[in-house]
Amino acid sequence: MNDFADSIYEDETFKQINATGLVFGKKEFFGCTFKNCDFSKSNLTNAVFEDCTFNSCNLSLCNVLNTSFRMIEFKHCKLTGIDFCDVNTFSLDIKFYNSRVQMCSFSDLDLKGGCFKFCQIFESDFFGTNLQKVSFQNSDLAQSKFQDVNLEKANLKGAKNYQINPLINIINGAIFSLPEAISLLNAFEIKLD
Repeated sequence: MNDFADSIYEDETFKQINATGLVFGKKEFFGCTFKNCDFSKSNLTNAVFEDCTFNSCNLSLCNVLNTSFRMIEFKHCKLTGIDFCDVNTFSLDIKFYNSRVQMCSFSDLDLKGGCFKFCQIFESDFFGTNLQKVSFQNSDLAQSKFQDVNLEKANLKGAKNYQINPLINIINGAIFSLPEAISLLNAFEIKLD
C-alpha cells in the first residue's frame, strides 16, 4: 500500500495501489497515471488531479468534495455512488471511456465538450447539466435521468436505453441513432403503428 506521504506528485505512475478508505487531504497530482488501483471509499476532499489518467481503477463511493479534476481521463474504471456535484468546478474537465458509471450525480455541472464513450452509465443523474457537444457514443444509459439539460450538438450515436424528454431538455443539433431515437417520442404520448 502507498500511503501517499508526499503532498505533491508529478509525472508518476502508480500500479496496483490499494488506497481503500485513504484520506488524501490536500494532495496534488500532476501528469500522473494510476493503473489497477483501488480508491474505493477514499476521501479525496480538496485533492488536485491535473492531466491524470485512471486506467482500470475502482473509485466507487469516493468523497470528492472540492476535489479538482482538470484534464482527467477515466478508462475502464468503475465509478459508483460518486456525487460529482461536489467537485471544484473551476476548470473541470473529465472524460470517461469504457467505464462503468453507476448511481453518480452530475447535476448542475458544466461538462461541455466532455466524453462518455462506450460506457455503462446506469442510474445516474443529469439535472441542469450543460452537456453541449458531449459524446455519449455507444454508451448504455439505462435508468439515467436527464432533466433541464442542454444536449445541444451532443453525440448519442449508438447510445441506448436513454430516456430524454425533448420538451424539458435542449436537443438541437444532437445526433441520435435509430431505433433508439424513437424513445424521444415518449414525451408526446403518441402511438406508433
